[in-house]
Amino acid sequence: MSALAVEALTVAFPGPAGPVEVVRGASLRLERGEMVGLVGESGSGKSLTALAILGLLPPTARATSGRVLLDGRDLLGLPERELRLVRGGAIGLVFQEPLSALNPVLTAGRQLAEALRAHRRLGRRECAAAARELLDLVGLPERAAASYPHQLSGGQRQRVLLTLALASRPAFLLADEPTTALDVTVQAQILDLLAALRVRLRLGVLLVTHDLAVVAECCERAYVMYAGQIVEEGPVPALFGSPGHPYTAGLLAALPRLGRPAGRGTLPVVPGQVADPRHLPPGCAFHPRCPQAANRCREELPATVELGPGHRCRCFFPGPGGSGG
Repeated sequence: MSALAVEALTVAFPGPAGPVEVVRGASLRLERGEMVGLVGESGSGKSLTALAILGLLPPTARATSGRVLLDGRDLLGLPERELRLVRGGAIGLVFQEPLSALNPVLTAGRQLAEALRAHRRLGRRECAAAARELLDLVGLPERAAASYPHQLSGGQRQRVLLTLALASRPAFLLADEPTTALDVTVQAQILDLLAALRVRLRLGVLLVTHDLAVVAECCERAYVMYAGQIVEEGPVPALFGSPGHPYTAGLLAALPRLGRPAGRGTLPVVPGQVADPRHLPPGCAFHPRCPQAANRCREELPATVELGPGHRCRCFFPGPGGSGG
């Protein structure tokens, strides 16, 4: 089965005191036909992990160790010319903000035609037919091809981005916060569309998000990221039903719920801020925010422990009955 795997990936920026690691030994796996969530607060390293897969890191950032394997082939070692065939070819990418990702001086149809010519080598007539097919696939009318990005709604722009990502008939799709800045109705439509495309095209979708509710609705498995590390992973029912890491438990507790009694105060929050990668605390990076941290957490790095089939976390005392992490 076709697979995309990230193994022990580390990404660093240069700093005055040496490299600053913003992704630290991250590993994840995505099979064709499944949707997997990568979740965490802003600044946890989610987007940089996704960008590193396609070699789209900021100019000063470097993948200093690890591998990114597409059907066993390491993408990190590819020259740029070969990587361009993968980027937008075997792996499509949906950026966070469609208004800035799309070219403001080109119509949606023109941008789609460029993608089709680049990746499928189609002529003008074939491009027009393929463009109509893609627009229909994402639920856009043919007249949308003649519109500039500013003439489209947020949901329509996001659908145009999807056509660009799907133009090459990729096996995998990296969707980086695909519902940012959309209202809840349009967000639901885009998520339903992604779910339908996954089934229809047998796409492997990595959904990068800070929204656990989205993960619960759409994904079969999820990875929870904190301070550049994967701190928990597992099937969504296990991860939501019995979180092992205190960070995962804190994120879940902060979700608003229907039927919460009135007058019970504000929503629970995870106290403090995401750890600064330039000044990571010793031991477990989450311990300054963990309400149950023990001395061991402040001094040692926790190893990964198995909690169940496919469910594991990095914590000394995992689970609701533990004494910290």
